[in-house]
Amino acid sequence: MTYEEIKNQAGDSLKHRIEYHSCDWCSIGAAAGLGGGIIAALLGSLFTALSWLSDTGSHLEKVLGTVLLVLTIPLLIIGAQCLDLLDKKKDRARDARFNEKK
Repeated sequence: MTYEEIKNQAGDSLKHRIEYHSCDWCSIGAAAGLGGGIIAALLGSLFTALSWLSDTGSHLEKVLGTVLLVLTIPLLIIGAQCLDLLDKKKDRARDARFNEKK
């Protein structure tokens, strides 16, 4: 291998790593959706349980617990959809690289 071939191969590898690990809206949406869904489920369950168990449970605890539990499903759906889009993007990039080599 010549120096130019090694240099081009290293540059392509670096370019691939940067593109693959780029922080675009899909990865942010996946992290926010899945993380937010899990946190909303935990906090919603906590607030709901506290409102049931406490004698002086305020109306705010009940409403906040219910809202957080209801928000869990849409957040998880958004996170899953973003993960699916990331997977499709990765597949398209892999197919493009495979077709280039032919």
